[in-house]
Amino acid sequence: MPKPRANFAKNPLKNEKTLTHLLNDETISIGLTKDIKDKEEIDIEGAKGTITRMIIGATLQGLSPVVTLKEKDYFLLELIQGGCLDRDAGTYDPPLSSESNHPSFYAEIYSPIYSSGSNKLLNVAGYEKILLRSMIGMEGDVPIEAKAWAQYAFNLTATEYTDKTVDPEVIYPAYQEATLTLEQFDALRLKAI
Repeated sequence: MPKPRANFAKNPLKNEKTLTHLLNDETISIGLTKDIKDKEEIDIEGAKGTITRMIIGATLQGLSPVVTLKEKDYFLLELIQGGCLDRDAGTYDPPLSSESNHPSFYAEIYSPIYSSGSNKLLNVAGYEKILLRSMIGMEGDVPIEAKAWAQYAFNLTATEYTDKTVDPEVIYPAYQEATLTLEQFDALRLKAI
């Protein structure tokens, strides 16, 4: 069964060098929980005792993705959380407490869509693409005694954003969804990465 594929990169809106990171076999799951602010009901009592109720509908404020991996991935940890990865020595230093700005990055997630039957490769009819445009995140907690068998989770937040280089007044949505045919997905050549 094909697993969801994710492509993570530093946010080009901040003029950072692009670092692409592809998750595939080491991915356990990618959860896409919506951040929804609940509706509000406000009661206002008038001078004569009448009550006027104002209802403010629920609003979608973004997504809170959780990426769960089988193995520790320091390249992804540096991309999401910041800090410094020494590729030669193989050591990672987390960001200092004085570094309050988390790196911004984006992700493309491709999840198979099945036509019929069970979730087998022969039944893949296309792919759902989810573009998460602006995210920040941190690594989740894993107790040291559980690291031999536990998974590694990254807790992310995808929110609306503005692009000062284009128009600082325009607000862009946190994510975009699309459905790709098999031909459109194959043209991306993601399997060759």
